[in-house]
Amino acid sequence: MAIEQELPEKFLNDTALILAICFDNALEATFKIKQEQQQWIKIRIYNDSTYLYIQLENSVVENIIIDAYEIPKTTKTKSQLHGLGLSQVKKIVELYQGQMVLSCRDNVFTIGLMIKYHSAAVL
Repeated sequence: MAIEQELPEKFLNDTALILAICFDNALEATFKIKQEQQQWIKIRIYNDSTYLYIQLENSVVENIIIDAYEIPKTTKTKSQLHGLGLSQVKKIVELYQGQMVLSCRDNVFTIGLMIKYHSAAVL
């Protein structure tokens, strides 16, 4: 049985920002791969009665070392102007009592997000 629920505009805007940041990062990473047929992005979005789940995977030219407690450092030359995207995503996800998990194996970067939308957390 499907139940429709109107979500607050702030939640929708925050979710759009998260998706924009994640897609931007994925596009930049895949463009570094020379063989076009190896450039790909895959996204899954689903929900249950409490959480919105987002998983985005993309190919990368080389594996990124992921520390369980830190956001990966930017690879851009002007690092003071970059590297804020994933920190912003983490901050938004935590605002909604959610979680962010990053991994990178076999030249595949994955970001998994769990965002609570059915509670007092949604402002």
